[in-house]
Amino acid sequence: SAGFGGGGINNRYATLTLTNSVVNKNEARVGGGLYNRYATAVITDSTFSSNEARVDGGGVLNSKSNITLTKSTLNENKARNGGGILNESDSTLTLINSTLSSNEANFQGGGFLNRLNSTATLTSSTLTGNKAKNNGGGILNDAMLNLANSLISGNDANSNNTRFGRGDEIANEDSGDVNADANNLFGHSGLTNADAFVDFAPSGSDITATSDGTDATALPDILNTTLKNNGGPTQTHALVEGSPAIDAGNNSQSPGATDHRGEDRVVD
Repeated sequence: SAGFGGGGINNRYATLTLTNSVVNKNEARVGGGLYNRYATAVITDSTFSSNEARVDGGGVLNSKSNITLTKSTLNENKARNGGGILNESDSTLTLINSTLSSNEANFQGGGFLNRLNSTATLTSSTLTGNKAKNNGGGILNDAMLNLANSLISGNDANSNNTRFGRGDEIANEDSGDVNADANNLFGHSGLTNADAFVDFAPSGSDITATSDGTDATALPDILNTTLKNNGGPTQTHALVEGSPAIDAGNNSQSPGATDHRGEDRVVD
């Protein structure tokens, strides 16, 4: 436990390399698992679980910093804002072959919140089961967000926010910019586009699995909603037989050739 930042790890003005590690059940005002400020963090094959921030960044708070998470899982972390991750203040977040599952925000950004002139890039990653009591169940974006070969489905926002709306999967605020059209899968048939997205519309090579999308599909027919060991360094959500996400990626989108387990993402 920490009074202010970094219940598990407080990394400031330094470079942190974390591999094959578990950061579990820590608490702080911000950055329950990791507080990364004026710093660089490279995290591989690791798990952040059941950490809690009383304000921002239940699993990770990245502020004025750069962080890369590869083949890692953040699950069941909690905060007021950014249940899994809060990326803010001219920061860069890179998420590769990773999973954000069942994180919770008491206000905004259940999976993660991206804001304040920051850039977040998600490649070959999965966000599911994350919740926000206001808006942005999966993602709340107020900056630059890039998505490729990723699955964002089964997140939930219970919002009465008349300004921004609900955004179960993605809520994009006025100053936010989302770049997709890169072999992603969004939503499920239990949601309409209006429920799933605020100020964002999947297009081109993206699959929209909502009831009024391009390929309406029930959540259990997309992925296994139970996080478990499916091979690889950390727990994942396996795709189920017949999922529209199978072989839907693009191996030319680096590093899109393999999934979270290190297996081929697209079978030729």
